[in-house]
Amino acid sequence: MLNLDFNSFDNIQAAYLTAENERMRGNFLNAYDIYANILFQRLSKTSAFTASDTIVIQSFADLAVLFGHFQVADDLLHGLITLYHQAQNYPLAYFTLLKRINLVLDRGSLHQADILVRSLTPEIGNIESIDISASGLEYWETTCKWKQVNRDDQTILFAQLYLAMGRLLCANGQYNNALITLKRGLFYTGESTLLLARLNALPIKFTIVSAYLEKGELETTQAHLDSLIIEFDDEQQPEALVRWLELSAKLNLLRGQFGQALEKFQRVELIAYRLRLPNTILQATLNLAQVLISLNQISQAKIYLLSALDHAQASAGEAEFTKRIHLLLQIADARGQTLVSDSPVSLSVWYMRQRQQNETLNSLNEQEKQFFIFQSSNYLALFEYRVLLFHWLLSRFDLSRANIIFTAIKEAFSLSDSKLIQVNIQILEGILAYYQGTQNNDFQSIQMASLILDELRPRLKYLGLKSELWQVNIILGWCWSRLKYSQNSRDILAQETQNLLDELTESLSPSDQVAYLLNKWTADEEYIKGKINQLQDLQRKLSTTNSGLTQKITKVKIIHELLLRKNKVFGHILRKSCNFFLRPWLHLQLMQKLNALVEHIDRYKDALAKRTIKGDRTQVQFLPPSSLLLRIFTHPKNRVTLSFLILPDCVLIVKTSRFLFDFEVISTTRLAVRNVVKRWYQNIDIINDGRDFNLAGNNDYEQQMTSANAVGQKITDNLADILQLPKILDGIPKHIQALTIVPDDILHGFPFASVIYKGKYLIEHYALAIAYESKNKPIKPKRTIPLKKQALVIGISKGNKNFSSLGGVRAELQHINEWLHSHQINYLQLENNDAHKAAIIETISKASLLHIACHGTFEPNQPDSSGLVLISDSREQEILSLRELSEIDLTKLRHATLSSCWSADHFILPRRWIISLPETLWRAGTQSILGCLWQIDDNVAVSFMARFYNYLDNFPRDEALRRTQLDCLECRLPNCSAETANPLFWAGFNLYGDYRPLMRI
Repeated sequence: MLNLDFNSFDNIQAAYLTAENERMRGNFLNAYDIYANILFQRLSKTSAFTASDTIVIQSFADLAVLFGHFQVADDLLHGLITLYHQAQNYPLAYFTLLKRINLVLDRGSLHQADILVRSLTPEIGNIESIDISASGLEYWETTCKWKQVNRDDQTILFAQLYLAMGRLLCANGQYNNALITLKRGLFYTGESTLLLARLNALPIKFTIVSAYLEKGELETTQAHLDSLIIEFDDEQQPEALVRWLELSAKLNLLRGQFGQALEKFQRVELIAYRLRLPNTILQATLNLAQVLISLNQISQAKIYLLSALDHAQASAGEAEFTKRIHLLLQIADARGQTLVSDSPVSLSVWYMRQRQQNETLNSLNEQEKQFFIFQSSNYLALFEYRVLLFHWLLSRFDLSRANIIFTAIKEAFSLSDSKLIQVNIQILEGILAYYQGTQNNDFQSIQMASLILDELRPRLKYLGLKSELWQVNIILGWCWSRLKYSQNSRDILAQETQNLLDELTESLSPSDQVAYLLNKWTADEEYIKGKINQLQDLQRKLSTTNSGLTQKITKVKIIHELLLRKNKVFGHILRKSCNFFLRPWLHLQLMQKLNALVEHIDRYKDALAKRTIKGDRTQVQFLPPSSLLLRIFTHPKNRVTLSFLILPDCVLIVKTSRFLFDFEVISTTRLAVRNVVKRWYQNIDIINDGRDFNLAGNNDYEQQMTSANAVGQKITDNLADILQLPKILDGIPKHIQALTIVPDDILHGFPFASVIYKGKYLIEHYALAIAYESKNKPIKPKRTIPLKKQALVIGISKGNKNFSSLGGVRAELQHINEWLHSHQINYLQLENNDAHKAAIIETISKASLLHIACHGTFEPNQPDSSGLVLISDSREQEILSLRELSEIDLTKLRHATLSSCWSADHFILPRRWIISLPETLWRAGTQSILGCLWQIDDNVAVSFMARFYNYLDNFPRDEALRRTQLDCLECRLPNCSAETANPLFWAGFNLYGDYRPLMRI
């Protein structure tokens, strides 16, 4: 009999109470050991089993799940079932069997769970014949033939059985039936029932929430979660809190609320480590890693996964965890190189076919089959892993295998009543149709994809699936572009897509937004990528012109064929002459389109800057391009401009000089480029003491610098190879003496001066200048403001609790003042107390030369809180913000030197734009800016500035910087005892804007 009277077994009762006390205090391992000892002792007996055993079994099995001791617990429960049958204690045998079924489901072994349920056929009948309805279940209960079970026993057993049946139905994607079954189980867990029945209430309610979630009823899921949170105590039932947080986080993911999901999974991890629950730690780690992968934080995700792999391999019975970890590592590797699921690549047909030539199209390989071997009692998880494989194959442009996977997904999951799964199957169908149509130039398939995806949009909005809707809109936009839909329709769709992307990122921190948006296409980027595809098509056509006439010149071809039959000699002459004229015409067309695209990119960058700094909603203007001849013929004859644009799936590099205008498209990802530059900065983290660090005589620091440079040079070489810089530089004419580099994205923070080309640093070959747009000529200052009129010198040497003092500032200002005196330039010096915001704003617009030495600060997404740090003698600080600087007219300012740590650092904002002090000054009208990408030793900085200003007397600004850097390379800086050949001393200095002579303008 399953009664709750423990009086006859005081020792078991005492041990149970001790274990419960340990559990209430969070000592789960101690409680688990006590429960295990009780059950092992009971196993040594062959009779006199009581209801006390059931409480211990219940608690032991629950804790076994938390610790991941599935096999041990399963063996123990199996042994208990045998003993209970031998003792003819059938109620306890049934109860333990049902606990074992739920334990097996926790392990993900659906086949074993199904076998165990079917072992109850003599008692409950064939479960497949049950009429799953409210009345049908009530009738079925009357047909069950339990042995030696009274009414109270039935209450407990039905509560357990309905939980197991509901979970099995969920695991098979039959959510409607699962909900009916689970709600019937709740009937047996009411307040007036027995303790063992009531203990099933919370697990049943959690399973109900999970069923609604996987079914796709997100609002209902949220309502149940809101009511469920008050039904358990966070401190006394942390395992329930963990389950609630996991379900809530998964709901956040489906709603596109990534920030909330990440925060909850991180909270689960903290709880798991605090309670020392290995299985929960592993599960939390996998959940976190999967979210981080979706947010493009690949490096951090792989750290989590490798740590989890060590734990899983060290634990017995963790084969499924190990398998899942390996799958996620594969996905992380693929995501680091491609776009995987979130941002499919819009490719030209030629490129897709080239990639497919090296693919085997017969069947799945062993690595891909791992996606199907993975087991789980979570039906949605099984579906999601197969979808990941589908997108993985798409990212490899293997449409044949992707079609195999889609067919398998459709066959395996189409019978589920989950709205979430059904709508995602249709999304996959639309995506596949689009790619097949693109590959085969089949507009009928693209039209079908358009119809499928467009019909899905209202359903996705109703279901609240923002991430899926964003993806559908992206590909639908590609369909409409190829099908030549009206520009107005495409613009409306593009704006809706951008709004969705804004909503998806709003819950993330600024740094997480930056990572997440790495492979997300904005409407502007979609337009640019389309133009790049057109340029590539034209470039390929140009390269194949020698083989014959193109089909577009149909009339000439017909005439040629006719004349060829009449006169072979004349036909040959005609073919040659047509090719002779066709190639220049195609080349001119290519350059005109490239000229229009480069100008559009400049306008695009300008619009992004205004959106970022000024908070405008500036749109990119579509204007007729200026003269191509003006761009080519007016470009400085001894200089080449290299303009970069980094898109999610490629890098565009445009090369411009006099009589040269060409481009390269590098097949890499924004994520890959950012990861390389990020590794470069991680390598130089040792340089973190700022300008007040005294390097002289510090041998350990010099050794660290040498080591950091050796590693950094390998990283630099890696990026140069990714961007194909050696190949591009090989194509530069021999007479070129200088380069203007127009970086993009993370390349704003890359030290191009340290690139090694033909065995020498780039500055040993060329003078370098950095620009923000590709225009040939810098904006000239007003002629009425001569340089000697006014200079502004600002120095902040004071520090406070937030910023260190800058001891070298006064010595540096003294050098600058001497230089200004020698050139008879009037100047105003503002230092510490005098250098307050109002004084600077009042005087800076009148200055033609600016030198400022102070700290800078940056707050993501807050231009009002980012800028120059002004500290008074009383240690009070003000921020002269980027937004305030952007609103000042600085067109009189010919040159600004930013002599402070990280003064030229560029911060990547969520909308992909780069925010920096040099760009803010340049767009406000400043002609040129000198700044440094990282922290530099104080003594080196003072000597560097002095030498740079001396070179300005006789050389252009970029050459003055180059010669100063060469002096560092050859350890020739004046009054500097440091060995400055290491690029970390000089490669971070960049000249932005006008490179021409300063003193002779």
